[in-house]
Amino acid sequence: MMCRYDQVGRRIATLLWALGATAACGSSGTHDSKNRPLDAGGDADAQVAYVDAGDSGQETGGEDAADEPPPPPEECTNSADDDGDGDADCADLDCDGRSCGVGCVCVGGQGRETRCSDGADNDNDQHADCADSDCEQLACGVGCLCAAGEASETRCADGADNDADGLADCPDPDCDDRSCGTGCLCVSGVATETRCSDATDNDADGEADCADADCDTQECALGCRCIAGEAVEERCGDGADNDQDAALDCADPDCGEQACGLGCECQSLRAVEVRCGDGVDNDGDADLDCADPDCDLVDCGYGCFCGQGVAREEACGDANDNDGDGAVDCDDADCAGLECGDGCRCANLVRAERACDDGADNDGDGPVDCADADCEAEACALGCVCRSLVPHESTCSDGQDNDDDTLIDCVDPSCDGRACGLGCSCRFLEAVETTCNDAQDNDGDAQVDCVDPSCDQQSCGTGCSCRFGGRVETACADAQDNDGNGVTDCLDPACATSACGVGCVCKFGLRTENQCGDGFDNDGDGSSDCVDADCNNAACGAGCTCKAGVPTEGTCNDGQDNDGDGSTDCADADCDAKACLGGTKCTAGVCV
Repeated sequence: MMCRYDQVGRRIATLLWALGATAACGSSGTHDSKNRPLDAGGDADAQVAYVDAGDSGQETGGEDAADEPPPPPEECTNSADDDGDGDADCADLDCDGRSCGVGCVCVGGQGRETRCSDGADNDNDQHADCADSDCEQLACGVGCLCAAGEASETRCADGADNDADGLADCPDPDCDDRSCGTGCLCVSGVATETRCSDATDNDADGEADCADADCDTQECALGCRCIAGEAVEERCGDGADNDQDAALDCADPDCGEQACGLGCECQSLRAVEVRCGDGVDNDGDADLDCADPDCDLVDCGYGCFCGQGVAREEACGDANDNDGDGAVDCDDADCAGLECGDGCRCANLVRAERACDDGADNDGDGPVDCADADCEAEACALGCVCRSLVPHESTCSDGQDNDDDTLIDCVDPSCDGRACGLGCSCRFLEAVETTCNDAQDNDGDAQVDCVDPSCDQQSCGTGCSCRFGGRVETACADAQDNDGNGVTDCLDPACATSACGVGCVCKFGLRTENQCGDGFDNDGDGSSDCVDADCNNAACGAGCTCKAGVPTEGTCNDGQDNDGDGSTDCADADCDAKACLGGTKCTAGVCV
């Protein structure tokens, strides 16, 4: 019997061959010396039918067909199609997950680089080590990790240039925000102290704990914080010298304005009482509440405050002796000038009228409303105020005699200086125009808006002001002829030197750019920012100046590409010979 193999059959046969199987083509009989299956009669040459996966069902084979042994398993490193399935090495899915050489494994029909620090293109894709995307996030050596196609330093305290970029530890940008040892963090290229209470110079800069500027605002112990190079006390009522400066709690200047306990605050190097009605000596000076000078002008309870060492009344209409001195409400001298009820205030140890339009004798002294001297300058009705014991008109546009003196609105002398209607004010017993853009004769003098002399210097509408009996343009960026003189915005002489929009000013009848770093053509001449000649020598942003039509870097030590040309600080040619850091200058692209 002979066996024929289609592609699937080849793979099955290869697997059986690799496992040392002796049966083929589904036979369970015996085999001859060439591992050929025997028929029931033991004849190895007898015909046995086999149907390919692509056959129509017809049996094939015969005595003339040659034996076809199972193919060998695929080798994944010899560039040969060992199993005859049309695919060689990694392209053959049989190799998936198997080695395709040193530092190479087959994945998804392709070789994948697995050794990323040997300088070799292990998967033959023209990219070696970190330059091969297969190596992304794989180690490229001790303290090295492939990231974004490059070797990146990950150990930042071993003194070694782990990624071979010429920079070791913190000076390597890869180390930024990484630990550089106990109590140390790489920040902007330098080792930075992060432990500020261990008496150790963790960043090896010669300064330890609070003396190291890195520790500024960091805790230096319980109740202690580093400020401006020194340990500062911030717990001020625990009896401990938290910053070890030999001064405890309020005696330590650091504790100024800090709480030193319940109802206690540190002031001027001593404890000060701030709760003055609790019966407790909160600051421990043997004086309680109002008897403690610290409590002067501080509340001592409801309706009570401390003044000159004693409790004083401040709620004067509740019929209570709030300060415990035997005098209640207005009878207590403490209540002078304070309210004693609805429409009432305390004055000269008696109740005084304050509401003067309710027809009530609120203070119980007999006179009512304006007839009570207490009501001077108080409202006596709608459009009325009390003056000299009589009502006076205060609303002068309602056609009403509000103060009952037979004089109405502007004719009443009490209306002088008051509004007499929309766009009108009373002056010298007559109405005067104050709204000058409504085409109305608001004061009834037969003169409208800017023609009325009273409108001079008043607004005559959006972007318009009345001057010398005419309208003048004041808004110069709205494309409107606001004063109706036939010219618009910058073309109007009245707009000279006025703003014509954001980043634009009128000059010589033209719109001129004056904001040169916002990316807009502010004056509408087709050129924006530095390209606009108006911007020459003008700022184009922080650290940027327009020169000869282009942005130029002017600040060379801020780590920013201020002129947007892709180069930062000394790397920008604009910075050559300019100061960069600490008295140094940019030279040949570096800060020296």
